[in-house]
Amino acid sequence: MKTESLIIQSAVFACVFSVCKSSKVCSYYGEHRYAAPQSSLSNCSWFSNSACCRRTEVTSVLGGMYKINKATQECKNRLNYMMCYFCSPDQMDWYDENRVIICSEFCEATYKSCKSATFNNEPLLKQYETSSQFCEAQSFQVISGTRNCFNFDPNVFDTGGQSLSSFLFIIISLLISVILFH
Repeated sequence: MKTESLIIQSAVFACVFSVCKSSKVCSYYGEHRYAAPQSSLSNCSWFSNSACCRRTEVTSVLGGMYKINKATQECKNRLNYMMCYFCSPDQMDWYDENRVIICSEFCEATYKSCKSATFNNEPLLKQYETSSQFCEAQSFQVISGTRNCFNFDPNVFDTGGQSLSSFLFIIISLLISVILFH
């Protein structure tokens, strides 16, 4: 009886921390890549527990980004998050036909927060009259609502504490340890 309980608990532990967590298809990369832990991400590190991208891909994409000046911290955070879409383990929910489907709220808030930003001494948003034009110029498809679209997670840049996923990971680990060693 105790052996069966230990086997079941071990199976639950394996599912929670490996198989179930990494079963998300990374549609940006095709059907054969699945989200997996990536501890060495130089940027987009908030996806390190379950990422579709690899360190070299992040370095390649974000290393070639243009320098933006006079941007607020909120603007920098939003643009950084926006450019890390290819790392998200949830991309199968909002990546379709070679386009990122982005939530209009995320697009609009990013546009507003970047009004003071400049590129080559020109206002970054000068050539875009609306937030939709800005996001569509980045090859995003803008839709209303917050379901089935790429949305900003403000908790990623919150330095006041750990993210909910980290907190849950710690709690579940402690519970499993108590069950296994009790």
